[in-house]
Amino acid sequence: MNTVITTDTVANEYAALCRQGKFEEAIERFFAVDHVRVESLDMAGPPVAMRGMDAVKANMQASNEDSEIHGAEIDGPFVGGNRFAVRFAIDTTFKSTGERKTITKLDLYTVEGGKIVRDEVYYHTPPGPSAR
Repeated sequence: MNTVITTDTVANEYAALCRQGKFEEAIERFFAVDHVRVESLDMAGPPVAMRGMDAVKANMQASNEDSEIHGAEIDGPFVGGNRFAVRFAIDTTFKSTGERKTITKLDLYTVEGGKIVRDEVYYHTPPGPSAR
């Protein structure tokens, strides 16, 4: 029997991995291969849709190369239907500038067939201009 994981299960397990600092493992486990991420890369321009795991991983790698994460506060998940949201407050130092700040964002995820097929990133405290 083929059991589909519920949105609630995906949301709770995804958030639990993130709380442990296992962001890459969370992405590998729960993001669909054809995942779409919608995010403004520099906070000055409109959101850009990144399509596929390769694009998401490349974006994450570029961000990781210029930042050192000291800690993260994670609220949620907040589940409704086939979507859930998680609030992140990430204490980061940008290597290129030495600036340390807390980046606050809300990620809204859409789940289909037990996988996250889309996430939309909304910043409250945008990353520095060199964050990407």
